[in-house]
Amino acid sequence: MSLNTPFLLNAWYAAAWDYEVGDKPLARMLLGTRVALYRRGDGEYAALEDRCAHRLVPLSCGRVEGDTLECAYHGLRFDAAGQCVTNPHGPIPTAARVKSFAARQRHGMVWIWLGDAALADDGAIPDFGFMDDDALNARRIRGHMHTRAGYTLMADNILDLGHIEFLHGGTLGTEAVRKAPTQVREEGDSIIVEREIENEILPEFMSREYGCVGLPVRRLLSVRWQAPANLKITISVAPMGGEAETRSNYSCHLMTPETLTTTHYFWANTRLGNPSEALDAAKRRGLESVFSQEDKPIVEAQQKNIDVDGPDAAPPALLTVDRGIVRSRRRLNDLLKQASGAARVS
Repeated sequence: MSLNTPFLLNAWYAAAWDYEVGDKPLARMLLGTRVALYRRGDGEYAALEDRCAHRLVPLSCGRVEGDTLECAYHGLRFDAAGQCVTNPHGPIPTAARVKSFAARQRHGMVWIWLGDAALADDGAIPDFGFMDDDALNARRIRGHMHTRAGYTLMADNILDLGHIEFLHGGTLGTEAVRKAPTQVREEGDSIIVEREIENEILPEFMSREYGCVGLPVRRLLSVRWQAPANLKITISVAPMGGEAETRSNYSCHLMTPETLTTTHYFWANTRLGNPSEALDAAKRRGLESVFSQEDKPIVEAQQKNIDVDGPDAAPPALLTVDRGIVRSRRRLNDLLKQASGAARVS
């Protein structure tokens, strides 16, 4: 991996949902690095460079043996620190070791730190506690999608509240969204973008869950961004002029670069209402449909144009609705400048 990469290495990234890492190792390209994720015998998670030190076969082709990962080719076993601890053919060579990476499970997500292991602070793992909070009385739905677009474009798309009524008209947005001003502020290490919409009739996809079909409501959209590209959306809905309580829904959107131009998109969403697997599945289908049929084609087409235009292309014109995006890019650039050899994100 080049030192002049626009990836912020010393940060926690979403690597996989815990349900993705089972009895077999999981192969995943993260920040241009091939990684084999596995669950040790003690239940903890481990991440190794996905290449055996012997014949360079992917370790993800092998199997988990206790706390070790056994190569499928010649049976060498590597522990969570990347050290070969078993060689069925004789003494263990000094060079028989692979890179290891810090891996932690939090909020149902396996997080990975691909930079300097000495700087991997568990306290810096992004807080998405709503995924663990039983007091919310809500169901939780999780998913993972692959996109052919860079991770900053993916984060921009979530921060951008100006496209909802156009790209998502009939599913997530209405004309009332356009009339609401966009507010942007900074809180600590977060960039927050909000719109408060009044007298809105929500699309059926949303109104049924909030119990307000056909009723005018006040909707607060709040997006919180944290570097490198971890976002939380809070949607709060209350009937106009009534005393009914505000109902809130939460979602996280975690963008982990696979390469410079491809991204792993991990998402999770709470669902209000009855504890029903059928309703969970219906909401999953709805959310995946919105992204795959509306967002995904746009950001992938955007990436194609960027690739064709190259670095000499004219910079994009900026609108007032882009303020959150601009601030997040500046914050990320500042962090990259602080990192040794980091390149600027355009």
